[in-house]
Amino acid sequence: MRLVFVFLSSCFCCIVGVFGVDPDEVKSVSVMEGDSVTLHTNLTHIQTDDLILWKFGPHMTVIAKITNYKTSINADVHDGMFRDRLQVDDQTGSLTITNISAADTGLYQMIISGKQKTSYTFNVTVYTGYVCWCYGLEALIRLVASAVVGVATVAVLVYDIGSRRDEQHGSQTPSDH
Repeated sequence: MRLVFVFLSSCFCCIVGVFGVDPDEVKSVSVMEGDSVTLHTNLTHIQTDDLILWKFGPHMTVIAKITNYKTSINADVHDGMFRDRLQVDDQTGSLTITNISAADTGLYQMIISGKQKTSYTFNVTVYTGYVCWCYGLEALIRLVASAVVGVATVAVLVYDIGSRRDEQHGSQTPSDH
């Protein structure tokens, strides 16, 4: 029973490490060009008195703002690079960037000012087609390796069934025929 508890506790810690965001650390996020990415925090809901700012770039320019459950997106910053591509979840404050491009690579910061001040920082890296080819090659190699293992498993099963059948036929005496 104790071993099960330790195992489940370890799984829980791993899940929190993957999905939860520690306000004091920078979370790295990698995404392929053209895809969408959502920058999640561990917030389940926004407080009424919270002011939330999403900032981007070396000068930390405000790209989105939530106050009193109202969201405003500043799409004209950085020469309009985010126009029609930003969405903010007004329940959790998570930021989604659609049709992401290499120009969107950089630091994103969510600052929450309310009863206490908290910030979450994300380092977003956008990969282009060259890396996509490498990921495709890796996927192809994994697929081929899986197929080889599958064929080998079938071959072992066929051999095992055949040898058992031979053993059964070989153990019968001529009077049994």
